[in-house]
Amino acid sequence: PPLVVRGPVGAGKSALIANWLLELARPEAGGPIFVYAVGATETAIRWESMLIRFIIWARDALGFQGEIPDEREPEELLITFQRSLRTAADKVRPLLLLDGVSELSGSEGIPCLCWLPEDIPENVRVVLTARDDSDVLAETRRRGWPELPVVPLSQQERKMLINGALARAGRRLSEDDLMQIVMADRTQVPLYIRIL
Repeated sequence: PPLVVRGPVGAGKSALIANWLLELARPEAGGPIFVYAVGATETAIRWESMLIRFIIWARDALGFQGEIPDEREPEELLITFQRSLRTAADKVRPLLLLDGVSELSGSEGIPCLCWLPEDIPENVRVVLTARDDSDVLAETRRRGWPELPVVPLSQQERKMLINGALARAGRRLSEDDLMQIVMADRTQVPLYIRIL
């Protein structure tokens, strides 16, 4: 089953996926990789656009022979996506890295996981990221998919990150100022510390 990397906004889910991608892109890691970052472009928030991108990828990278349906034909698009997924699984062991699936919506504007079949071919690996508070995460739990939580930073980790960033910039904070930042709830997520 797919692996669901979950956590609050800014917790580092996308950074984790990006680092995995760097490791997996090595030739000895095996299998072709399809990467999709929801929200990377204006149209990248629709599951129909993602499926079309996958079908094109499967055609170009793996020789899939199917027609590419129009995104205004969601039923045909789902059938073609599932067919291309099975074809890919027959030829290679593909990995789909899907970042931000809790932000995907369809033409009707409703977030869903309706595009991803519950019975994914055994040879296909899927890793997706989702927000803790999303309907998509509730659906992945209903399906019983394993989760990898990206948890908030501990106070010690926050202190280490802040001191490291300050040291690289040649700066320091007093212990009182440092602790004021460390104790702020918002600094539990790395993105907030990075913005500071």
